[in-house]
Amino acid sequence: MIADLNVYEGQSHAQYQMNIDAPETRKAFTDIAKFFDRYLKQ
Repeated sequence: MIADLNVYEGQSHAQYQMNIDAPETRKAFTDIAKFFDRYLKQ
C-alpha cells in the first residue's frame, strides 16, 4: 500500500481548494501531480 501524508501549515483537510491563489494551493497541487506521475504513469 502506498500513502503520502502532506501537512500544510494552518490548513484543514482540502482547504487549499478554497483559495486558488494561496501558496499552499500551488504546493498541494504540485504534490498531487507528482504523486499521480509517480504511481499512475503508464
